[in-house]
Amino acid sequence: MSSQIFKISLILLVALLAVFLQFSFISSLSVFFRAINLPLAFLLILLIFFSSSEALIAAFFFGFIFDSWYFSSFGTYLLSFLGIVLFAQVVLNNWLTNRSLYSFLVLTIISSFFYNIVWSSFNFIFSLGGEGGRFFLFSWDFIKNLFFSALWLVLICGLSFVVLSQISHRLKPVFLKR
Repeated sequence: MSSQIFKISLILLVALLAVFLQFSFISSLSVFFRAINLPLAFLLILLIFFSSSEALIAAFFFGFIFDSWYFSSFGTYLLSFLGIVLFAQVVLNNWLTNRSLYSFLVLTIISSFFYNIVWSSFNFIFSLGGEGGRFFLFSWDFIKNLFFSALWLVLICGLSFVVLSQISHRLKPVFLKR
């Protein structure tokens, strides 16, 4: 019981560090670097290396903090982060057969696209068609951010996967003997 509380506390502490980095450092960078989404990368890494329950706790934490900080409708980030964890868990369980680097990168790309589309959809619906009623899928800024976000997420998650799989013995190949 106490080890579970310690693990969740450690996860929330690292999540808080990711939030601080996202708010204070990454948001002040240029457009190309501003597409870095540390919370989404952290959620996907949690989903691969830990379990969906820890990822859901972190998603709730991220969603609440982001909804409290940003000026979008309350619940936009919460629903987006929870939705991406549930969606990634379904993709991981039903379509991807193993937890290799290639599966993780495919999951990362799919999750990045899904997150950006879901977040933009919620933002569009809650703002009653903001930006002059122009639908976000036809916006060059949305498409550019979608690809920059996917690129950064693949780089961050790929490097994290390689480093963590070398440290952890959880994802080592297992050979069956006859």
